[in-house]
Amino acid sequence: MFASPQEMFALFESSLCSAAADEGQFDPVLRYIDANLAKELRISELADRFHFSPSYFSTLFHKHVGTTFTKYLTRKRMEHAAQLMADKRLTLSEIAEQCGYADYFHFNKTFKRFYAVSPGQYRKNSGAAGGAI
Repeated sequence: MFASPQEMFALFESSLCSAAADEGQFDPVLRYIDANLAKELRISELADRFHFSPSYFSTLFHKHVGTTFTKYLTRKRMEHAAQLMADKRLTLSEIAEQCGYADYFHFNKTFKRFYAVSPGQYRKNSGAAGGAI
């Protein structure tokens, strides 16, 4: 029936990935990530929390979301940061911390790469002035 054991395992794995994604079993993972953007999130810890091996979790994540865990997490954090810019009471450092960046300079570099402007310039351009570092 199967040409090799690898073919059998590949078919088994793809059916598991499809079933898990189709049944919405991965939605709690995405909700957890979205609710914990300020925390340090590691793929190995998420895999353990949701009872997957890290490699299977990574495969399942990519199949379900269409991108890697790191790219998804960065996008969600940057979108959250952009939303927080409207709150003039928050400093840029506070926004960085609320988005999971303990190091403001790493946040600044990532934000610049994502939006092509610095957080300060983004805030200034969006009319939400204020927020010293």
